[in-house]
Amino acid sequence: MMIRGIGKHGDAATTRANNKSPWDTMHPGRKWAEGNPEAKYADDIRTDVAEHFRTKPMFRTTEDVFRAFAEGIRQADRLDPDDETKMEDEADEIS
Repeated sequence: MMIRGIGKHGDAATTRANNKSPWDTMHPGRKWAEGNPEAKYADDIRTDVAEHFRTKPMFRTTEDVFRAFAEGIRQADRLDPDDETKMEDEADEIS
């Protein structure tokens, strides 16, 4: 995840000394996050986001997303591409 912290809902009183999430650094306004030290400076977060979009592919369609996801699984699990083709053929027969 590029900018973590979007799903935070407030730390317990015992953990309020945590660093501010990058989300709260870039989008101030949650009272409970005010005063916490920043884990990263805003300029560093902007640099990281710009680098991400410079080096990572943009998906134009949901099919592109699924194709990249399947490729990741294929690489991680070392799936046999012929087995995947058979599974796709079987799925086409069902639909």
